[in-house]
Amino acid sequence: MVRVHIYAMDYENVADWRIGEAKKRIWELIKIPLDGQDTIKKLQLAELAVQNGTFKNRLAMPNMRPNNSRFVGNTSQASQNNDQVPASNMRRRSFQ
Repeated sequence: MVRVHIYAMDYENVADWRIGEAKKRIWELIKIPLDGQDTIKKLQLAELAVQNGTFKNRLAMPNMRPNNSRFVGNTSQASQNNDQVPASNMRRRSFQ
């Protein structure tokens, strides 16, 4: 439960307008988005938990493609055959 106190000191109609605007903005902040669209909030809360020392990794790891480069630290395809010569002047690449 979240409790928020909003206080405005002005003419009555101006204070009512300011309180209404504050309510709208607060509701936008605490509104629960549709499933899968709250990634930024999850990451922000995870960062806060890391700072507080209470972080437990419950977030799904992002899908990362394997490194297909044969020049830079490629450990994903250890048995890659680099002796094949392309049939044309175009370099042949295969993706899995």
